[in-house]
Amino acid sequence: MNEKPTFRESLIWAGASLCVVLSVIFGLMYGHVDSVRLADMMRPVAVLGPAAVALTLALMALAPGLGRLFPIMLYCFFSFYGIRQALSEFAFADAVALGAVFAGPLVLSFMLRRIDRMRGALYVSVVSAAMALATFAAIAPSLFYTPPPVIDAEFQNRSLAAIATRRGNTADLPDIIYVVPDRYPSADTLRREFGLDNTAFYAALRDRGFQVAENARANYPKTFQSMASTLNGGYLENFVAAYGADSRDKRPIYEAVENNVVQDRLRRMGYRFYNYGNWWEPTRINRFAVENYQGYPPDSFNNFSEFERALILKTPTLNIIRLFTDAEDKRECRRIRRKFRRLEQIGNGSEPVFVFAHMLVPHTPIAMDAEGRCLARPLIYDKRKNTSWPKFKAAYVEYLKYFNRRILEVIDRQLARRKSSGRELLFVIQADEGPFPKAMREAYFDYDLTALSGREISMKTGIINALRLPPGTGDKIAAPVTPVNNWRIIFNALTDAGLPMLPDAVYIFPTERKLYRFCEVTALSPEQETPPKTCTN
Repeated sequence: MNEKPTFRESLIWAGASLCVVLSVIFGLMYGHVDSVRLADMMRPVAVLGPAAVALTLALMALAPGLGRLFPIMLYCFFSFYGIRQALSEFAFADAVALGAVFAGPLVLSFMLRRIDRMRGALYVSVVSAAMALATFAAIAPSLFYTPPPVIDAEFQNRSLAAIATRRGNTADLPDIIYVVPDRYPSADTLRREFGLDNTAFYAALRDRGFQVAENARANYPKTFQSMASTLNGGYLENFVAAYGADSRDKRPIYEAVENNVVQDRLRRMGYRFYNYGNWWEPTRINRFAVENYQGYPPDSFNNFSEFERALILKTPTLNIIRLFTDAEDKRECRRIRRKFRRLEQIGNGSEPVFVFAHMLVPHTPIAMDAEGRCLARPLIYDKRKNTSWPKFKAAYVEYLKYFNRRILEVIDRQLARRKSSGRELLFVIQADEGPFPKAMREAYFDYDLTALSGREISMKTGIINALRLPPGTGDKIAAPVTPVNNWRIIFNALTDAGLPMLPDAVYIFPTERKLYRFCEVTALSPEQETPPKTCTN
């Protein structure tokens, strides 16, 4: 195995390593082709492909035995997650999977010793090339998609016309801080499902000039649809016409979230757009923002794209790292703290700012208690790991209390900074969706929203919606029942757009395989313990 290879043999083994990497990347995209864009896999291909070739050639020159095993080692390395999942019902699944990753190449090395080196090289190369070609052929028809349709032409056209005719300069514009606390529930949900009376928090917001809809409802039950609707000022019926009710393709709606009408219009008005996102790809990076900030330290795993993280999670990399440090477990807690500090300090300058802050609080994983102390290990509800539902709910309430305390401190700090500057503050706290009912959490991605009871649907769609408009700009307008009208109110306050309010409506869809088969549940009672009849067909 350690005999000096010819240049041709070295190239064949290097080609095999390249094909293994490509098959892994294409295979991962095949499993997520409805949510991963072509651009998302370009960096992994550009980095991992040449790296695999270079390492193989280097090993063939320095340690030919390892070089000949390297493509097989790569394949086993990226097979860790699959092996672990297959063994998930057994004890010590991680250790067994890790052992298989290292034992596999050793077993195959004995097999390769029994055949001619060139024949072995060609065999491994042909198999890996076939895997790469097969996976690419599988994803090729789905690499491209039709761009998203206009969500609401009236909102788009009137907002643009109002900006074009607006009088005054940017000194007249308030800073806008738009906070989206992911899965922050309605007052009714907090009382009914979590045993929490949140009245004091709502009163504190009103004392600071907010109009609060305690029992607002999201127009759609998941973030990607809800934020696309809110930030484009309309409903999503055009997606049904464009892609069909049974489409599972999220990519067009992800694009609508990033390239939304709101940020475009505000930038045209002279606003500097800051995107304070997180690990979720549609808000992690916005290409139109002057700054994208998630709060992660430079060495955090979550600085990678969602697709890149999924690639890493196919390997035992994090499991090995966790043997030496638990630093990643504390980073979500510290990240949330840093984002709140940024919110206290942003704005109040010579140019108006628009800050879109997607906060994963009280979204899982629950990273801290009500006082902001980091938990030893972030908490999620997983009945397979003996996390009880009552324990999870108690931790969820603590996390929500932390958000309440810190967001009031942010508002107070922002208002105090403006006493001498003259730059007004427009502040919005609007959840994108409510918390997952227990049945949805246990189903993971295999849920059916139309099979939930009226009570569970109310829990999933019930949110908080609170608006603070500057004095003299329609500040007495009540916060809308659903957020589809939030930006209509804001643009009417800032310009002469004269946008009419849309009727409030709440929609759900069945499953992740039928994203646009919308069913209206606006009139559904939270007292109903059965699924909505209108959604059963």
